[in-house]
Amino acid sequence: MNRRTYANKMRTLADRATMKYEGRHADGKILAHYRNLHLDFSTGYFSSYAEAWEILKDVRELVGM
Repeated sequence: MNRRTYANKMRTLADRATMKYEGRHADGKILAHYRNLHLDFSTGYFSSYAEAWEILKDVRELVGM
């Protein structure tokens, strides 16, 4: 998975979570944060965008992704 795909999926995840728990779509400020998202792989938590996406599995299941 590349950075652009990850960022698109994260925007969708944020929008679905906002819709489910707040009853509205995510606003531009939230979506802009994820549009230019770059992960820092030096932290050691994950080594790729695909691995970072898999770590979010529990959150994704809550919103049906």
